Parts: sequence; structure tokens; C-alpha cells
Amino acid sequence: MDELDSIKLELVANQLRAGKTVQVKADGHSMNPLIIKGDLLTIEGINNEDLFPGEVVAFVRRELLFIHRIIEVGRSDGMVLTKGDNLLISDALLSPEKIIGRVITTNGRSLTAHKWVHRLFFRLYRTCLLTGNRTNLCEKGRIIQLSVSRFRFRISRVILSVYRFFVFQ
Repeated sequence: MDELDSIKLELVANQLRAGKTVQVKADGHSMNPLIIKGDLLTIEGINNEDLFPGEVVAFVRRELLFIHRIIEVGRSDGMVLTKGDNLLISDALLSPEKIIGRVITTNGRSLTAHKWVHRLFFRLYRTCLLTGNRTNLCEKGRIIQLSVSRFRFRISRVILSVYRFFVFQ
């Protein structure tokens, strides 16, 4: 990462932490098929108390801006488990303060306008991911990392493709 990219990332992160809205181009494949490389994303700064499973959020890790989906929010400590839709393994747990924004549109199409569709498909997606998979648990029974079988991963990709069709048509 060069100095110019670091400055851009810092500017975007500061704008989001201030509660403003920014637009960035997607770079990567971790959120396929919902977000495709080159998509223009609108991200709004958020209050970290409003996080819920299924949301697509932005956070900074290793001097990069990540856009991944929340899989689980801890009830007692608020720790957040995220995962790219196109990845087999989840990210490491995040504290809520690390999450700096919520993706609200992709190429001008709202991710928040169809709440009932969003909730239905996320429940299918989450059920597909969390049932019958190997998970590493900490001593308190909280999921700290999710490892998905290839079969369930393929099913989840079909669910997300249908979701993209319904939301973006």
C-alpha cells in the first residue's frame, strides 16, 4: 500500500467516523455475488449500537477497508463476527468500535429498501452457514470463527445470487 492509498483510507475512515456518507469502488471478490469488483458503494457512518446480523459493514484492518457481512453480534460483550459472502472462513472477531460504516447502496441500488427480503434471505443464508458446520467456540460458547463446508458454501452462494436478483431488479 503506497502513501496515497494510506491517505485516502484515512480520509474515508475519518468521514465515516464523523457520521458522514462516502462513496468508494469495490475492489476484490470477497462479497461476490452481492458486491462485484468495480461496483460503486455508498457507505454511511453508523452508531455502533445499531449493528445487527445480516448488515453489510465497513471496517479497517491491516490498513485496508473491508466490506463484509455481520454474521453474529455478541449479546453480552457486543463483539462482532463478520465474513465475506464469497469466503469459506470468517474474519477474526471485531469490537464494535472497529466498524465504521454500513453499505446502503450498490451502484445506486438500495441494500436497505427491501428489509423483508433482506431479512428472509439472511435467515436462509445464516441457517445454511451455521447448521452442521465446524465452528471454533471460545469457553463462553460464543462463535469466534466460522469454517464452512464447500457444499454449504455453494448453497449459500445460490441464496445470495437469488437475493441479488430480487433486490436489484
